[in-house]
Amino acid sequence: MKKPILRFSLMSLLFLAFVPIVFAFSYTDGKGVTYTAAINKHGAALKSKRDTIYLGLSCDANSPQYGIGSWGWANGGFLVIFKSVSIGFPHQEIEAAKNHECKL
Repeated sequence: MKKPILRFSLMSLLFLAFVPIVFAFSYTDGKGVTYTAAINKHGAALKSKRDTIYLGLSCDANSPQYGIGSWGWANGGFLVIFKSVSIGFPHQEIEAAKNHECKL
């Protein structure tokens, strides 16, 4: 039986070398709202059906719906704090900061 041979063109290898690395995950807040998160070099973007939350590398948060805030993590999950609302993600971890710097 012949083994299949994988062939890559030079163009496809170059394309893969310059594609930004983005990881997508799903998180559910304490009220049961599900967010899709895209982790990138700037932090993370969490999007639900009605809200968008951006988590920055320096523990800052921003949302078109809630304004400017902050975020952090602890053993019990991570929390996003805005002036008008706090959104908790219990029993979940997120890699959106450098070296786990955003401790609560």
